[in-house]
Parts: sequence; structure tokens; C-alpha cells
Amino acid sequence: MKTYSGANRFILFSSIGFIVVTVAQLLVNLHYQRFFFVVLFGLLAAGFGVFAVFLALDLIVKDQKTMSVRVVRLDREIITIRKPNGKKRKIRIMPSEIGKFGEGETLELILTKRTGRIVSVKGETP
Repeated sequence: MKTYSGANRFILFSSIGFIVVTVAQLLVNLHYQRFFFVVLFGLLAAGFGVFAVFLALDLIVKDQKTMSVRVVRLDREIITIRKPNGKKRKIRIMPSEIGKFGEGETLELILTKRTGRIVSVKGETP
């Protein structure tokens, strides 16, 4: 069964893979003195690096924040929610949780502190 933490680890390892590929491209273009591509791949590597560091910190330190949200719309595994500040956000739930939540229901999202990745979704009990 898939879990949110497994998905977060997959995203972390994918980000590290992107860093490796981007640095390889950076080195190749540095060798051939293509300045535009050196800058482009340098910025991409830096962006992936920052994201990977923040996500790794979230997964290691386990700093979490809780958000109470209301379900606005259901569409298979994608749920549109309304955050406390009034903005809408679409979240993807695990296949095992499809059908557990209904429109208008209040949910409790547990998110990572720095990147806002979902750790768990729970239905609130009144």
C-alpha cells in the first residue's frame, strides 16, 4: 500500500536524480563553453538542491503543522479543499482513502513544515 511518506521519499530521490543529471549537463556545457546553458543548468541544479535540502530536513526532523480544511469537490483521487484563509487547493489522496471523505466534510491535514507536503489526511470528528 502506498503512503504519503513513501511518496515524499520518492520525490526526494527524484530530486536528487535531477540534480545529478543537471550537474552532468552543466559540466558538459562548461566543457564546450556554452555560457547560456551553463547558467541555465546551474540555476536548475541550485533550485533542485534547495528543494532537496528542505524536503530532506522535513523528512528527518519531522516538523509538522496541522491545517483544518473543508472539502469543496471530489474527483476520484483529487480533492479540492478550502484552506482556512479561503483559498482553494487540490490535493491527491492515496487510492486506499478514496471514498472515505465527502463534500462539505472537514478534514485535518498534517503537512511538513517547510515544503507543505502532505504527511497524512484525517477526517475530523465533531
